[in-house]
Amino acid sequence: MSDHDGRICVFGATRDHCWAAQEGLPTRRWGGFLATGGRSVIVRTGNIAAILDPQQASVRLEMIPDNVPALDGLSRFLRIDRAANGDLITQAVHGVAVRHDGVWHAITLTDGFNQLLPMAIDRAGSIWLGLLGEGVRQYVGWGAIDNLTRLGGLSNGVVWGIIRAQDGRLWIATDGGLDLLSPGKPPRPSFENRSIQSLAVGRPGILWMSVNASTLVRLDTRTGAKTEYPFPDISTVHTAPDGTAWVATGDGLYRLEDDGRTRPMPVLSSAHDTSLTDLVIDPDGTIWLTGSGMLWRKRPGEDMRPFVRNWGEPKVNTETLAHRPGGPIWVGTLNGLFRVDTTTPQPRVTKIDPDRLPDRTIGAIIVDRRNNVWVGTSSGVAILHDGQWVSADMTSGLVGNDVAQDGIYEDADGSIWIGTAQGLSHILKPDILWQLDAPHPSIQKVTVDGVPYHGEMLPYAHPRLDVWIGLLGGRRGGRTFFRYQIAGIAPRWQALSTDHLVYPALPPGQHRLLIETVDPDTRAPSDPITLVITIRLPWWRQPWAYAGYVVLLIGTGWLLLRLRTRYLMQQRARLEATVRAQTADLLEAHAVLEAQSRQLVYRATHDGLTGLLNRAAVQETLTKALTGTIVPRLTVSLIDIDYFKRLNDTHGHLVGDAALVALGERFRHQLAPDEIIGRYGGEEYVLLVPQSGSDGFRRVTAIIDTATASPFAIEGLTLTLSVSAGVAVAGEGDSWNSIIRRADRALYQAKRNGRARIVPADGVFAERYQPDQVDVILKG
Repeated sequence: MSDHDGRICVFGATRDHCWAAQEGLPTRRWGGFLATGGRSVIVRTGNIAAILDPQQASVRLEMIPDNVPALDGLSRFLRIDRAANGDLITQAVHGVAVRHDGVWHAITLTDGFNQLLPMAIDRAGSIWLGLLGEGVRQYVGWGAIDNLTRLGGLSNGVVWGIIRAQDGRLWIATDGGLDLLSPGKPPRPSFENRSIQSLAVGRPGILWMSVNASTLVRLDTRTGAKTEYPFPDISTVHTAPDGTAWVATGDGLYRLEDDGRTRPMPVLSSAHDTSLTDLVIDPDGTIWLTGSGMLWRKRPGEDMRPFVRNWGEPKVNTETLAHRPGGPIWVGTLNGLFRVDTTTPQPRVTKIDPDRLPDRTIGAIIVDRRNNVWVGTSSGVAILHDGQWVSADMTSGLVGNDVAQDGIYEDADGSIWIGTAQGLSHILKPDILWQLDAPHPSIQKVTVDGVPYHGEMLPYAHPRLDVWIGLLGGRRGGRTFFRYQIAGIAPRWQALSTDHLVYPALPPGQHRLLIETVDPDTRAPSDPITLVITIRLPWWRQPWAYAGYVVLLIGTGWLLLRLRTRYLMQQRARLEATVRAQTADLLEAHAVLEAQSRQLVYRATHDGLTGLLNRAAVQETLTKALTGTIVPRLTVSLIDIDYFKRLNDTHGHLVGDAALVALGERFRHQLAPDEIIGRYGGEEYVLLVPQSGSDGFRRVTAIIDTATASPFAIEGLTLTLSVSAGVAVAGEGDSWNSIIRRADRALYQAKRNGRARIVPADGVFAERYQPDQVDVILKG
């Protein structure tokens, strides 16, 4: 027993003895008495454990880690328990302290609390702690999970990423900077006090990191030299085997090729308007990315292309992904988790049942070496192991539930690191998470209108049903919940928030009540137990009453059928006449609509003045031709009437309009069936010829020469028109903008050289024509 003056006395042994300060026992308030199994007794105070031997009248003091002397005043709450393996366990400020083989070490379970409350170990080995303001919490994986928090040395409790470099050092990205963790030592800050969101290991000694989501830093961990690159909205950074860093941002995908000698420079490798959230790199160099609601693929030497657009539901926000070669791609979104199988000709997308996950918001995914899938959410971690989902959260021993993007990392020894908003957890033995006992329900008590029920038939009524449910087995009893269904009344499973089921008014008949437990880790239900309740039916629901109902129903139905048949025959004649009249009206209206539709299509694709194709129609035709083959055979010419403003100013706009129409007609009459002329705008035309090289240039020249060879008779005037033209030949990768831009430059050159001539773009015909042949002067 412990005295109020700090002494500890033992009675009833070989001899009575009291320990005090003169025997080496500090004057403190002692608690947590536990017999060690031999002759000794162990007790504790705030931060000291004392092992007392009544036979030798000796005392040995040991320091308890993660405890403070201020806890002396809570000695009545102090407790020392023995685990199944013989280790001693007691409370600590951030969890528990364990004495194994004579040595105490701390296990962090929480981020710290300001008052120590009771602790207990149940028969299944779970630790139960009372936390101030939070109630009672159960910890299952306490022996297999280590935790680090800000109070344990991290720069900040928010951990964004973890990675181990080639030299074996472990780097931790936090909201307060970059920490270095060495074996047996607390984390050491190693980079300035800025938020580090993503880490990647490059060439030996090189660490890439995202700082404040706006700066990419290349850090040489051997010399401390760093290079910073400003970026727009960095999501993540990963490195390829050759040391190249790939950066996914809100403004596209960037590449930095690091040869170890020169300073790498970022190169945009996607469209600017593509917002990307995550990426992974396969050993063959294929890059998979998420962002803009899609899954993307970029093969070596190819552009980034959408791989999955349709997820089977609207507004899917793709956030993160994981892939191990030969397996499916796992895509995390704000809407849940998706599996993408790539072994079929078209990717097959499957959404994982949300009930299998702690939360729909997915923040991180990895596939470990054993092909277990780890999924981090805002409410814990889900793991797919051998086809079965299990989960882990703070009650399993994790320091927090909110897992960050890039917050899950598999170490070389197969252990798993998990970064959360409360700190860093290290799962030393992942197998413990899927080796838990399954719980099973049991019925403890049943009453009907307050009277115990034992299966007998009850008289007709609508009684109240009360069922009290218990739990058999399982290490997660504190977190397991029940669900029930009553066949024919409540056919869908209903969740229970307590172990007491109440059905206020049970109808007559025989009812089967099914009750299951649902394990929150595996999300799998137990085998159901069944309770049958039988309540007598009223007379109007007896079998003989139903026979009378049937006879009456048949007779009434026969009479109604006769009356309805007569009515329907009369209605049929009237309807047939109406249908004939309305059909004729519909056919007439359909013909009018078809004519109007054809007129609308013509107006949408043709110029209202010249009757030629308008610019939009020509652009659509040219774009299709450019994307049809790798190197299209196509020549494009922009043609402009010379001195057209002078013509308008001299003769008026009506004459100018008539000139545009007349020249357009001549162009149209010169075209082959596969050639296209359209009005580009103003006095400009665009000509498409399905030939390339010198053949295309000759054909353009022939069309223009023929169309402008003779004067035009317009409004009683005889006018000679000349044109200037620029010619461009389509090449690989050309688009509407690029080929029109080149033709426009050549047109500008023709005007600058004196007009009335055709100029090719970029000298593409220089090898076939002399300059005086290329710069063709049109005869006006």
